[in-house]
Amino acid sequence: MKTTSVHVTLCLLGLTIMLIGCAKLSIHKEVRVSKFGFGPYPEIPADFPQQNIFYRAYYTDPNYRYKDEPGYELMDRLQIELWKRGVRGICGLAASPNGIIYVTLEDDIPADIKDLGLSIDLSEGIDVYKFLNLPRSNNGEIP
Repeated sequence: MKTTSVHVTLCLLGLTIMLIGCAKLSIHKEVRVSKFGFGPYPEIPADFPQQNIFYRAYYTDPNYRYKDEPGYELMDRLQIELWKRGVRGICGLAASPNGIIYVTLEDDIPADIKDLGLSIDLSEGIDVYKFLNLPRSNNGEIP
């Protein structure tokens, strides 16, 4: 008697589920990586308000105007890391060509957020490469 195994692959919410036969279940989490060489995208906290942040047009649409500008990804990565560290009320981010990102917070949040354990003054900007431990291009500018 010959047995046949059935392979079914389902993709749901970034998970690949492979059913093999009737008794085996294997789950592989999809790991998306930066096209700019920054490594895997960071895990998004469950309470972060923008759960689809890495599925915006500049990540997924090959015809999008800003698809080749890494500053957007750097700002998204920084916003997630600041959220993980308790910083809320971000209302604006701006990236400079040298990797410094300026963060604008709501009026009731002080620019110097040392009390949150970050030891940075947001008015001076954040060197996103140092802060997030990301590789920097050879010329020191955003790759």
